[in-house]
Amino acid sequence: MIYKNKSNINLLNNIEAPKGTFDILYSWFFKFGRHIVVAVGLVVIIAFIFKFIADQQYNSAIGKEKHLQSILNSSQMQKKITEITSYQSKMLSISQVNTLTYHPATILSDILNLIPAGIVVSSVSFNVNNISISGTAVSYSDLQSLSNNFVNDSKIFNNVLIPQLTNSALESSSNINYSLTANIVKKK
Repeated sequence: MIYKNKSNINLLNNIEAPKGTFDILYSWFFKFGRHIVVAVGLVVIIAFIFKFIADQQYNSAIGKEKHLQSILNSSQMQKKITEITSYQSKMLSISQVNTLTYHPATILSDILNLIPAGIVVSSVSFNVNNISISGTAVSYSDLQSLSNNFVNDSKIFNNVLIPQLTNSALESSSNINYSLTANIVKKK
């Protein structure tokens, strides 16, 4: 019987010829360098994919921001913002009224008692610590009695000033326009 598979029975190491620089580089590239080239290629592909995903997310965020900005600038939203601001100012006014030392009804009652006969009141406004009254008077003596009433007869008001006096004779009437401000005294 003939054996077709002959094995090499040479037990000595192969002797290789000395290699040159090109052979060393060639051998190193095909043993180790190809793995480095493949790894760098994979890193470039992964970076490209992440850059593509990040660009998509950025463009989506910019689109959402522009959409929200257009909603905020719409007339309906501006109307809602105005309503909310109005509610906030009303709530602030209510909280300021709650911090008053006297109840507004007491203050109005005292004002009505202090106004003499020749004085007409056109507006009264409350702040946290003071009031402002404006209107017309028939004569300067009526304004003097108004000032005296607020200074001498009231326990609620102090620092009474009448900073604005205008004679409306130029407007074809003999009334004197005035405004009065007074601080509200804090209860002890």
